[in-house]
Order: sequence, then structure tokens, then C-alpha cells
Amino acid sequence: MSFDLPNSEQNNPLHSLLLTMQQEVEARKDGIDEYGTNPYFEKQFQQEDRRIALLGTKHTDKLSDIEKDVAFYRQTNPDILLHEGNDIRTVFYDVFPGMTDDEIRELDPAVVAKNQEQIFLAWQAWKDGKVVQSWDISFKSQIEIIAKNHSPEAIAGFLVSIALGKLYGAETPISPSKAAIEELLPRVLSKDDMDDLAKIGIDLSFSSLESAAQKYLKTSFAKLAERFGDEVLRREDAGLFHRYFDPVYPGETNAVLCDMNVVRDQHAIDVIEKAKDRYGNILVVAGGSHVRTWKPAVAELYRNNDSSMNGKAVVDGVDGVILRKRREGQLQKRKKNIADARQIAQGLKDT
Repeated sequence: MSFDLPNSEQNNPLHSLLLTMQQEVEARKDGIDEYGTNPYFEKQFQQEDRRIALLGTKHTDKLSDIEKDVAFYRQTNPDILLHEGNDIRTVFYDVFPGMTDDEIRELDPAVVAKNQEQIFLAWQAWKDGKVVQSWDISFKSQIEIIAKNHSPEAIAGFLVSIALGKLYGAETPISPSKAAIEELLPRVLSKDDMDDLAKIGIDLSFSSLESAAQKYLKTSFAKLAERFGDEVLRREDAGLFHRYFDPVYPGETNAVLCDMNVVRDQHAIDVIEKAKDRYGNILVVAGGSHVRTWKPAVAELYRNNDSSMNGKAVVDGVDGVILRKRREGQLQKRKKNIADARQIAQGLKDT
């Protein structure tokens, strides 16, 4: 699937190497699963003097987990860090409103960690004077691009399920009150963003999210709040939220995230390709599924001329099999096109 992305190479051949959702799910079986007990993994590629490291993480606000990411960042010592989410200046404006740069630099790491590892790593690299850039596309733009394929209700249903998942998945779980939801939303969508989306029929007000919860999750915020105090019931509900935003599962809300990920992954490859032309040592940090999806495309981008792929782990693993089959299919299709063209040409000569 290909979308019209802003500032993107629409016909970038690397897009065709990105794993589909089904392929990515299959590839999980052959390696570390970011939803498991050991969710961190990395892949590194090198082409002459150009290097890139991909760090796949489970999104978390736990300082002990974030410290592992920081250690990898220190070890890599990149020229540029590409991170998930909004660009760092936008993040600072939304998450730390009214604060000066000096005040942001002096923030308690535990405070920054509440915004999860992507923002924390961007903050750390920014403090270190590194070039920091997002590989991502804004949440509002993602929604605008995929909106023509999904109903406003399904978009709201996806958003409320993932918002609840973040509240329940925090190091200290947070009850799904109106105040908690309204505090969380600005981390991904500003008021201006929500106003712009409302103009194209996508209402993400609290009342709309509440209606979406009732329609898709078959529950209400009030009912969830009643169950929140019971740890067993709270865990059941957390599993329910995951069922409605994980793109692996079928469903209207899941399909929203699936398409948003396609948009983001295509855009990420464009950003990485441009960064390669400017920087010799790149670190890209993303949720584990993104890294797994990108691996065949990034391996090809950093392929050495004397090797069909750069990195034995990619060639010999599930990704390598997928890529070889895809190339074989493309070769067969090319041969058929040539044969068809010759047959047409001969037919024209005979007439």
C-alpha cells in the first residue's frame, strides 16, 4: 500500500521492501518480540564509511528500561539521532509549555521519563549537542492522510483504545478519568491539531472519545473507573484495550493503526535515506515493530556492491527469505513484461 506523503519520494523503490503487517508478524517468531520480557533489540549496517544502528524498543516510561536505551545511545555515539514522534522542539512546546531551554535542560530525568523513551532519548541527545530529528510524520498528518479510508468513529475508537492503553501501561497505572485523558491528548495532538481535524469531520473531544469507547470497547469510562481498583479486573481491561489498537488483530480500529503505520514506515525510509547522504553515523530509535519492518529496506540502502545484502542476520533470517522471494517475483514479472512486449512488437510487424 502506498500513500501520498508530504515531502516524500512517492516512487521510492525501497518502499516495496518494507514488510507487510503479515510478514512483520511472521518475522516476530524468528526473533525478540517487543511485547515480551526482553523487548530490546538492535540491528546495525555499514556501507564503507557509512553506519546506521536501529534500536527497537517497547514504549515505556520506566527509568530502568530507559537507562538501557541511553547506554546504547552512548555506545553508538551517533552524528544524528532520529527518533519517533514529533520533532523535539514541538515536543518541548507541547510537553513543557512556557519553559526556557535552560529550564528544560535541568529537568529531573524522572519527569522527562514520564513521556516515554523516545522523548527521553531526544532530550538527552539534544542536551549533548547532537543533531536530533524525527523520522516520523505528525500524528495529525497521519490521520489526515488515512482519513479517506476510515470513518471518524473508527479513528476516535482507535485513539481512545491506545490512550487507555498508555494510561494503564504507565509505571504507575492511571485511572481513566476525564482529567487524565485530557492531560494525555496534548502529547500527541495539540488543540490546534484537534481543531483542524474537526474541520474534516473528525471529532476528538472527550465526549466523542467516550462514545467511541462505548461503541467499540463496549464499556464506559465510569465502568472502567469502577473496575480500576481491582488489579485483576484492571489487567483484563488493559488486555481489552490492546485488542482494539494492535494492528495484528482484525477490526475497524486496528485497521486505522495499520494504515497509519504504513504511512509512517514509508516516510521513515525517506528520512533515513536523506540522512545517509549527510551523516556518517546514524542512530534510529523506534518501536520494535517499525525496526523489524524496515530491516530489508535499510539493509538494501546500506548494501555493499559485492554483497546481495549487508548483514548475515538479515540474509539468513525470515526477512532475507521474504526479500529473495519478492525479488524472484519481480524478476519473473519483468521477464513476462519483456516477453509480452516482444510478442506485441512482432504482431505489429506482421500486420
